[in-house]
Amino acid sequence: MNWQHFQTYNEAATRAFEAMCNQLFELWIDREYKDTKKSFVVVNGAGGDGGVESYATLVTGEEIGVQAKWFPDSITTSQFNQIKNSILTALEVHPKLIKYIVCVPRDLSNLKKGKDGKIVRETEYLKWNKIVTDIKSKYPNSDIIFWGDHVLETQLQYAEAAGVRRYWFEKEEITKENLQSALGTTGLGLITDKERSKLNSIKVSSGGTIDFSGVTASGALTAKINDDKTVLITHNKSGVSSGTYKSVTVDDYGHVTSGSNPTTLSGYGITDALNSSTKYALSDSVGGNALKANLLANLFTETYKRKY
Repeated sequence: MNWQHFQTYNEAATRAFEAMCNQLFELWIDREYKDTKKSFVVVNGAGGDGGVESYATLVTGEEIGVQAKWFPDSITTSQFNQIKNSILTALEVHPKLIKYIVCVPRDLSNLKKGKDGKIVRETEYLKWNKIVTDIKSKYPNSDIIFWGDHVLETQLQYAEAAGVRRYWFEKEEITKENLQSALGTTGLGLITDKERSKLNSIKVSSGGTIDFSGVTASGALTAKINDDKTVLITHNKSGVSSGTYKSVTVDDYGHVTSGSNPTTLSGYGITDALNSSTKYALSDSVGGNALKANLLANLFTETYKRKY
């Protein structure tokens, strides 16, 4: 497992690991001793835990305990001594203890070649076996079990451990259950009802055509997925016939909604020009300009050009 993604929720990693091991241990007890389990106790470790993080009592009076050690790196001799002392303390405080589990977030190293090419025989696995042998010589009826990375991962795979897995490794694992929990069974749990109604307006036919006409009242689009996986998007007709128009009407989306070809000044909206079919007096004004003044200015200019 990737313990870098282990969620401690602002607790020390040691405390968080102890809590997770207690949860997995209880689930294991419920599976293995469902018919003989009498009680389950989590020990408050303030001032010493008596060698166990938690323990179960069977109907026979016998006990099964667990100890968690947050040793994510190679286990030193001093740390092995801590493990041994915890086991001995637990067997002394709980004389009816028949099984004792030690949880460590890594698997034990075994025989391997060192940097000098020689076989390294002082392995973690051999040190653990020595601890077990020494303890069983004094407590022959005790069963000492090691839960390393592999066993812990196996415990997390059980269906009843799904909540434990999500809680402690939420950022590490993406499962179907996680997505359904976050998004809802429709997969649209994080969008608003208004946004969902817009998506529901998009229709996909069996022929592969996607119709967006229900999304907005104007600017309807149709997209078709071709056999070569390309998408052809077509703008639906606006109702205006193709051609050249001197005057058009455009909506808020920039779509031409009508077109015309005016033949008169008023058709173009021009108000400051003389109309050929109208008789004007010198006192009239056209487009806000006095007609008399304009005519005199033009006559003066033309006379001046001819004279000079």
